[in-house]
Amino acid sequence: MAKHIDLFKLIKIMFEDRRGYMKLTNMDKERNSFMCNRLFSIQFPMQAHMLSLNGLKGHHIVDFWQKIALRNNRVPPWIYTKTKNNQTKQKPFKYTMKDPEVEFLMKKREWGVKDWEGNLTLNRDTLKKELDRISKQINIQIKEK
Repeated sequence: MAKHIDLFKLIKIMFEDRRGYMKLTNMDKERNSFMCNRLFSIQFPMQAHMLSLNGLKGHHIVDFWQKIALRNNRVPPWIYTKTKNNQTKQKPFKYTMKDPEVEFLMKKREWGVKDWEGNLTLNRDTLKKELDRISKQINIQIKEK
């Protein structure tokens, strides 16, 4: 059984090794055609869309992208984009449902528990600013008494 070529080796050959590309089999091109089309769609979205609509064979799609790759002498940086999102850990929210600021806001807005949780996930920053403002107002009122 022959050794198969992976996607990034194929990309490197497409951009840097023109003679090596001619030696690739249609099966190697066919196996990587979908992901190759996805990678090139970052820079050329209209062309990638038209290729996927036309129903071409996979090795023809890779041949098309290789002709586009002939413009460059090396692999461009947009090929190596990150595909996973690194989610930053959020700091714990300092307000709880039992705090007077939260109770005041929930009464004012006529929110239930689900409304509070939804706003906590979607509008965390604006919610914190508003609760900080309410907290300052409550502290001012306490000092005046």
